[in-house]
Amino acid sequence: MSRPRTAGERDPTIYTSGVVAAVWVVLAWLNPESTYHLAPVLAAGIFPVAQRLRHGRLRPVQAAGAGAGGYLNVLVVTGLLAWIDKLQGPSLLPFGSAAVEALVFGAVGALAGAALAFAPRPRALSRR
Repeated sequence: MSRPRTAGERDPTIYTSGVVAAVWVVLAWLNPESTYHLAPVLAAGIFPVAQRLRHGRLRPVQAAGAGAGGYLNVLVVTGLLAWIDKLQGPSLLPFGSAAVEALVFGAVGALAGAALAFAPRPRALSRR
């Protein structure tokens, strides 16, 4: 477990989702006909997982907040990419466009990341 932060000290895990989203934007900008299916999953789910790795198991409210923060990032990036018409690739879903897929996959990533951030450590990995 890490030490408590002091006033004015920033938590570097806040940047994890932004870095993944920035890579997604660059890739979509360079190849708008390609769909990066895992990008929204990673962008939404990496923030709660990074919080777990840095601070230990999160409380349910913290895990939900971290997942919501990652999903907010996906909402902004998806809106931006759809607005500038860089989400032209195919969708894996039987409905909607690549933008709809990004929102659905982002929600799945946020929920999975929050669940991993809150889940107890498996017994096989626990210290005795």
